[in-house]
Amino acid sequence: MRRSRPALLAMCMGSFLCTQSAFAGDPPSGDIVLVGMVSEQGIRQCQGVTKEPKWIHPHLEIGFVWAFPHKDFRFHKSRLVIAKGRTAPRPALRVKESLDCPGAQMRSDWVWSKNGMRVRRNGSPPFNAAFISKSVKSFDGLVIRDKGAPSSSEMEVAFVNTTGHPLNNLKLIVHYEGCYGKPGTTLREELVPKLGVGEKVIKIFPKVVERKSRAKWRRIHLASSLQITAKPHPVYFDLDWPLSRVKRLKRECPNRRSKYAK
Repeated sequence: MRRSRPALLAMCMGSFLCTQSAFAGDPPSGDIVLVGMVSEQGIRQCQGVTKEPKWIHPHLEIGFVWAFPHKDFRFHKSRLVIAKGRTAPRPALRVKESLDCPGAQMRSDWVWSKNGMRVRRNGSPPFNAAFISKSVKSFDGLVIRDKGAPSSSEMEVAFVNTTGHPLNNLKLIVHYEGCYGKPGTTLREELVPKLGVGEKVIKIFPKVVERKSRAKWRRIHLASSLQITAKPHPVYFDLDWPLSRVKRLKRECPNRRSKYAK
């Protein structure tokens, strides 16, 4: 019986292994380009309700893709990179017994990581396989900054296609997290039907958005991350770039007594 996506999400809650494979497609063949943030990860397991989690099978990932390192890889740790290579079977995990961690109240798109909580967006991971890189370098095709003065209510997202391939159905998606009350989320996106090699596109996004609500407090959301997607093969984006890492960008939730919240 084929399960629905909500059912799979419920099954996968809190499970690192499940989030790695439940929604991934078949691995592509031939050389590919992968863009994402490099991080050190592991498999999270717990030995009882009261014991601390244990991380086994340490490895590197680009986005949520298990990446086999080469000599230049660790230099790029915690950076946004563009890597060229090919897919390979995921390594076998030698685990004697299942040591699942206790359930926790968390959103279905939250995933435990060694450095805190990560967010798994739709479309990530892009395929169910590991990645062997032939080359990796910092990705300099993305610039995010205030539109005008730092006090501006808008931000500018500039993207240059440095992948070496034309991109189709390119989407720049800004995700917003709720400022007050429960951590709700919303998004704004811009579609670029086609972007040639070396071409540049600039899109403007608000830093703060408001959703309609009948509650006493308005639902105010602050820009939290930028996701990039495109029609896959041979270029794959597994990218959700936290805006907190953009030092030149000034973001803050408005005061509840401001025009944004009554």
